[in-house]
Amino acid sequence: MRSQRTPESACLQVVLVSDSQAVERCAKSLGSQVVTTPGMAVHFMASNESVRDIEENVAKVFLDWFLIAQSLLIVRTPWSSFSETARSYRETMSRFPYAV
Repeated sequence: MRSQRTPESACLQVVLVSDSQAVERCAKSLGSQVVTTPGMAVHFMASNESVRDIEENVAKVFLDWFLIAQSLLIVRTPWSSFSETARSYRETMSRFPYAV
């Protein structure tokens, strides 16, 4: 069964995922036009251990990755292995929709 698209549902939601706190602050200044996930942006290999190991920040990393994997369009830097693995996962799962 196909759902009917209304003008409100035809728009895509913009989600910003970044390990830069400055970029997230900038996005939050735009209000509700851009969605960000709760927690502090951290990088597992580069962030200070005291902020990296906070449960909310760890959850943010996984939620951000999942949101990237579900995205229709990904705008990313060429050196981002984080978004590249999420994109690869999405592409693999689209070929095997019932894979566990």
